[in-house]
Amino acid sequence: MMKEEKALFDHPENLLSEFEANTYEQWKEIAEGSLKGKPLEKIIKKTLENINIQPIYDFDSAKEIIDFNSMPGFYPFDRGNCADGYNIKKWHITQEIPYPTPTLLNAALKSDLVKGQTAISIVGDGLSKNGINPSDNNGLFKSGTSIFCTQDYEELFKEIDLSKTPVYLNMGLAGIQQYALFINYLKNNEIELSTISGGLFFDPIAFSLDSNFENVNTKELYKQLSSMLKSTNEMLPSYKPLCIDSTIYHEAGADAVQEVAFGLATGTQHIKSVHNDALSVDDLAGKMFFNVSYGPVFFIEIAKVRAMRKLWARIVKEFGGNENSGNMHIFARTSKFNKSRLDQYVNLLRNTTEALSAILSGCNELHVEFFDEPFGLPSEFSRRVARNIQLVLMEECNLPDVIDPVGGTWFVEKLTDEIAQQAWELFLEIEKQGGMVKAIENNFVQNAIEEKAKQRQKQLSLRKDILVGTNKYPNKNEKKASLYEYDNKKLSEDRLSYAKEIKTDSNTDKNISSFTELMDMAASGATLQDLFNNFSKNIDNSFKKLKPIILCEMFEVIREKPDIFKTKTGRLPKVFLANIGTVKEYKSRADFSSDFFSVGGFDVINKIGHDNWEEVAKDAIESQSEVIAICSSDTKYPEFVPQFCRLIKRAKPLTILVLAGYPKDHIDEFKAAGLDEFIHIKSDIVYTLSKIFGSIGT
Repeated sequence: MMKEEKALFDHPENLLSEFEANTYEQWKEIAEGSLKGKPLEKIIKKTLENINIQPIYDFDSAKEIIDFNSMPGFYPFDRGNCADGYNIKKWHITQEIPYPTPTLLNAALKSDLVKGQTAISIVGDGLSKNGINPSDNNGLFKSGTSIFCTQDYEELFKEIDLSKTPVYLNMGLAGIQQYALFINYLKNNEIELSTISGGLFFDPIAFSLDSNFENVNTKELYKQLSSMLKSTNEMLPSYKPLCIDSTIYHEAGADAVQEVAFGLATGTQHIKSVHNDALSVDDLAGKMFFNVSYGPVFFIEIAKVRAMRKLWARIVKEFGGNENSGNMHIFARTSKFNKSRLDQYVNLLRNTTEALSAILSGCNELHVEFFDEPFGLPSEFSRRVARNIQLVLMEECNLPDVIDPVGGTWFVEKLTDEIAQQAWELFLEIEKQGGMVKAIENNFVQNAIEEKAKQRQKQLSLRKDILVGTNKYPNKNEKKASLYEYDNKKLSEDRLSYAKEIKTDSNTDKNISSFTELMDMAASGATLQDLFNNFSKNIDNSFKKLKPIILCEMFEVIREKPDIFKTKTGRLPKVFLANIGTVKEYKSRADFSSDFFSVGGFDVINKIGHDNWEEVAKDAIESQSEVIAICSSDTKYPEFVPQFCRLIKRAKPLTILVLAGYPKDHIDEFKAAGLDEFIHIKSDIVYTLSKIFGSIGT
């Protein structure tokens, strides 16, 4: 190495000193030149949140909003809640395994805890109706693990050291009763309560909106919550039994701004409803954690949580809490709404980017959805893959070695600021209405989310947004994964028989009013049913519920139709691509048409085209296809389309004729000749395919 070169490497700041920095205007001029004269605005993308994503961000675009004094682990915590990031304390790998019985779940947990999982999150089977285990076979094991007495916790945590393993309880409306049983288990086994960490997924606001729950009395739930917090604050100092659940909004289709605003409003409602009666703001904030879903738009998800951190710290401070009390604790999970039954292994890719978003935004716990979850309970293989996504990001991508990788990134900083500003305005609108409960009573929250959900689905139907394997690039050869199998009927019968054998000395007619009494009742041997009956007042608030959306569902419905057709005819429905002209004239539209009809599960016949449209028509008729899609150029269509359509309709009147493109000047003429449909980049693929399937009798 020459002396001059060595000098440059000894002083890295000199590496670029001989190059003149380009300005934004210079870059813009070159960029617009590559767009062949089109303005740069043509490549600005508007997000679901109505934020304009610029093609490039520089220092000037973010310098006014970057806080150069902000540090990780310090107020307002937008850069994370720990000064050293994950360098010393990594996030907890917290896979929720919804196996039906305590025995089966215990076996899975003992296996996975030695293979990388570091925390436990139990999903109770009582996530339906009134929040307790149903009394008939049809209701058991629909959503999680059946737990209805202290003995079940004995079986569930057998040979698992809870003093070293955080435990989260996701038990729905019966959460407080389950918490009493859990504490009773800890006391019975003489486990030091101060060593127990984790949290209880208990959010009265989320329960009032959840379509799984009926007869939710939000006010009564807050009373129960206050009593529980008073009784357990000092007893379990490291446990967080109050949740701010923004996943209810996310999974119903909310955008990032709505998630932040509604999450903040939910937390604010918690403070207003509980802290005067139970704890100080500082104590109460320390008992809360956020349950957050991460969606597919990578940078939006990171910015969303950074904005939420910043605003939550501000809210806690405004309530009189100290700066450290506003440090959010985040239980993160990858989305459910974008997972597919059609191309299940693509779910792995979605889960990976969503998990990365969660980690880069500084989550404390992370659950990665199982790629086969849309079909049923996860197999051992899918559990391993979900766990390993986190392990690879942790151990092989070395993410813990970098403290706040996105801090100071111009794009992310700008995006964070724009989401924060919009979310704060929406939050203030909710407060003007009287808070989150009032906004829900007014259907303000539900209606706003429904509109966004419709917008999401419309974007997919128009293919402005892409779900690979679903509305574009379908894999028709995808095979269903091997699932976890169990005998639901036998397990249900065994569990119900076991429940009847449990004896209790508790007074089931006693109407108790405090959590202390509830724990005493649990200690006497009461079952979940006993506790629920004696510590619940169910009065229906009649709130309009939020329904979770599955973005792939409308495509899954369409993809069932080819199987119906095959049952009737012995084969899949066929579409023949009538490629006419030179390769240059037809190929792009043939490729478009092939992809379009493949999304619907059609058997696509795509042959080399030629100029003789009569020969192409003959091949199309001989193919016995239900649909014929004409592919060529707009300039060539007037030469042959009318004659082509008439010839096909004379030979096979029921054939559906489709044209790739939309030549505006010839629409009426082509329709008069027998053309049925036009497909193009602005086509609603769900509407069009549904209409075509209806025409061929499926």
